[in-house]
Amino acid sequence: MNAGDHGLHSVTRRSLGALLPFRPVKISRRDVFVGAATLGAGLTLGASKNLADDTHSANPRFIDVHHHYLPPFYVEAIGDKPIAAGTAGVPKWSPEASIEAMDRNGVELAVLSITNPGIAIADPKQRQNLARECNRYAKKLATDHPGRFDAFAALPMPDVDATLDEVKYALDDLNLAGIGLLTNYGDAYLGNPQFDPLLKELNRRKATLFVHPTVPTYSPLDNLLSPAVIEFPHQTVRAITSLFFTGSFSRYPDIGFIFPHAGGSIPFIISRLQSKKGPDDSDAGVLLRRLHYDSALSANSISFPALLKFAGAGKIVFGSDFPFAPESKLVESVSFLNDLAHENHDVPLIARGNALALMPRLNR
Repeated sequence: MNAGDHGLHSVTRRSLGALLPFRPVKISRRDVFVGAATLGAGLTLGASKNLADDTHSANPRFIDVHHHYLPPFYVEAIGDKPIAAGTAGVPKWSPEASIEAMDRNGVELAVLSITNPGIAIADPKQRQNLARECNRYAKKLATDHPGRFDAFAALPMPDVDATLDEVKYALDDLNLAGIGLLTNYGDAYLGNPQFDPLLKELNRRKATLFVHPTVPTYSPLDNLLSPAVIEFPHQTVRAITSLFFTGSFSRYPDIGFIFPHAGGSIPFIISRLQSKKGPDDSDAGVLLRRLHYDSALSANSISFPALLKFAGAGKIVFGSDFPFAPESKLVESVSFLNDLAHENHDVPLIARGNALALMPRLNR
């Protein structure tokens, strides 16, 4: 699959070849098989056509794996200032606002998650209660709006014992799509040994894990630039390198990791990393290509070709970062991928097939 320019109304293979001076990415037989199988599974929306009809559609219906929700009780408990840290402010949100934006842009289903700063409450019991309340709320949204919402569970981190209890509740009782974590908790990134019991359990469950960046404890640009612009992508890189160089990716190969924003700057620095070895002699260039990366704020003619060349179509999932990224960004992302879909049959993998392969329960 090649990538095109957002400004093109009609993408041709010749123009794509001119844009990208590299060979097309090859997709493995497994990626094609899994994607095709899930694409043909038949998820429907109201009176819309069967999913199988969309397998070769120029405008595939999307599954958004990077879509935030802001329950009023969560905003009240955490406060506007911490939630807005690193962004332009706390956006107004409601389930109806999400669905309206989704409907306008061909997004069928959104997998919801709590964003920065997570369940940031000092009192352990209150932190547990708030995580539980968020997860129940997300489940109710999925129940009240069938086929439109699912969720990555919010967790009372960094308390690992309480988190393991919530993982069990969220996955066994609520049957949520997966787990949501932040890149770091204080100065501890996810490769820190204190998080091994959690990763071990997620690996045992073969869980899907969405890892979102958070404001770092220290940023030299705090007074110059919003952390969301520079620090968020680099927090993702730090989390990925932490997990690689501690051997966590190798020890827990059955976790379905998703990293947002095209993996931060990973596609652009992979030449620096691909010759590096982990503690188990694993190769960064090989192992990091086994992860999944979302397209949030990256479906454009500069970032997306780099991600596609690095990861391949079988490892990219669609993400919007709505509502922290405004609907105009969702429009741009969908338009970019829809343009590609006219000439590239791999786009449905990115739009929905890969998400369904990671989380088959979404295909209900």
